[in-house]
Amino acid sequence: MIRRLLPLLALGCLTGCPTGFRLVRVEGERPSVYAEMWDYAHNHASRIPAEAEIDPVCEARSRPLFHCDAQKDLCQTPFDARIPIDATGKPDAPAKSQAETACKRLTSLMSFVQLSDAQLKEHNIHMDGPISEIAYDGLTNGALRHPLLERHDDAGLLATVVAINRLADAPALLHDVFAPCPAPVQPSFAIHTGDAVDSGMFSELAQFYAAVSSLRLPFFNLVGNHDNLFFGTFPPDQMKGLNVVIPFVPIVDTDRFMRFHNPAAAQNDLTLPSFTNQEAHVPTSSGIAFAPIKKKDPPGREVFDRGSNYLGFDYACSPGDNGGLLCPDARGYYSFDLPLRRDAATQAITTTLRVVVLNTAEIVPENVAEGFDRLSRANMQPAQLRWLVHELDRPATGELVTLVLGHHNLEAFLHEEQGLTIASMLRTRPNVLGYLSGHLHRDAFRVHPRPKGRPLWELVAGSLLVYPQFARMFDILEDPERNLYLRVASFRQQLGDDPDAIGPDAPRCRALGLRAGLQRTGASLDADSDRRDDHEAIPNANALLRVYDKPK
Repeated sequence: MIRRLLPLLALGCLTGCPTGFRLVRVEGERPSVYAEMWDYAHNHASRIPAEAEIDPVCEARSRPLFHCDAQKDLCQTPFDARIPIDATGKPDAPAKSQAETACKRLTSLMSFVQLSDAQLKEHNIHMDGPISEIAYDGLTNGALRHPLLERHDDAGLLATVVAINRLADAPALLHDVFAPCPAPVQPSFAIHTGDAVDSGMFSELAQFYAAVSSLRLPFFNLVGNHDNLFFGTFPPDQMKGLNVVIPFVPIVDTDRFMRFHNPAAAQNDLTLPSFTNQEAHVPTSSGIAFAPIKKKDPPGREVFDRGSNYLGFDYACSPGDNGGLLCPDARGYYSFDLPLRRDAATQAITTTLRVVVLNTAEIVPENVAEGFDRLSRANMQPAQLRWLVHELDRPATGELVTLVLGHHNLEAFLHEEQGLTIASMLRTRPNVLGYLSGHLHRDAFRVHPRPKGRPLWELVAGSLLVYPQFARMFDILEDPERNLYLRVASFRQQLGDDPDAIGPDAPRCRALGLRAGLQRTGASLDADSDRRDDHEAIPNANALLRVYDKPK
């Protein structure tokens, strides 16, 4: 039996919803999360590698498809010296040779993977009534997705996880992709820059977590506006009414979103929903974040002395805080340090990379009417801005360089001056290598000039939901003079490209490929204004950037 629960937030809409606008309609007796979801994700991710050893099509399709393989000059030439095209339409040969010579001098120090805006959708939740295109957060895009995309979006994410695991297990796969220039080293971690969910339901977050818990890399998450607001716009005080609709349980605030990132702890938290088989597939510490470093000798090895149980959010807590639950100090922003360079003889750390993770989706008190004006824009409270200054200036072991990540791009702040303030903080510190974000659903490069030294690059990632559905691999490289470069290389899952060619000896590979193919077909047909074809997106998603000059 189909039921329709009509305007659940009617009282809230009295203060500001457009005329005739019904905020939500729920269809069905239960969420689309199925009892076997955790087993499904775990079994496919863990067994496909064995099937790939038997079936050559599965082996080829489970690899990531890197775009640098076809357009090497995008990843071999510094962005401000892209290889010119000659009269025949081919890359200028002398310039290409010069770029390759310069690129061969580089050494990859560290790499990591960025995902963004997975926005898994509970397809039984709908917007209802007349919809204004400028109402909020691209409402006509976010609320009216193609059915194939909505029903199989978790498969596209899981196929991307399978591709990333191939990188973690066999980094040699990248040698030919970047040749004759050096390939990135094995990735150290993966990070998702916000908007794991779409309408703001725990069933969506459960699907997201089931997929990423199968990663064989340390994994971190960020807070996006969809993670704590209904469809990325409406504030939690207008969402409380949905709690009565069991089992459609809304996330409604950042604290609940973060606490759900540890399934084992969530089982003991009566305010959070429980999903069958969830606890059975809790990732190991190496699959959540960095495993504890037990040996702190020689000096410089003490960068990490504990892992994370909440995909990074508990790095705001002291070890042992709150008996394994998320501590009250967690606000969705955190940082962690990694060794970037070591002394060859002593292995002591000589350069530290600090990854500073912002929560640009701190909620501004507002009513529904203000929600329409807010348009999902960014906000950071004063306490976080003070914390950011502290993290940018806090000493580290050896020389310090920093990457800053947030969900929103710097032009997306509710108050323009706040974005300008953050940009100024980053521009005035030459050791900040770049600012990485998502939110826009399309890849882009933006440059912020500095008074001295290299410009600050702002690198905006596309969405795993919106076609062409790129993920990105970053690596930090150095030249013999110890200047630093940031290389961005886009890739996508290709398991769904030709699933019918996968043989009967690889049933899970074929089954996931079929669903991932349907998801990609739905994305290609989706009427999203952010949709881009590959030829347009690839130049905006790949680059070699010189980001830091070694002080003389």
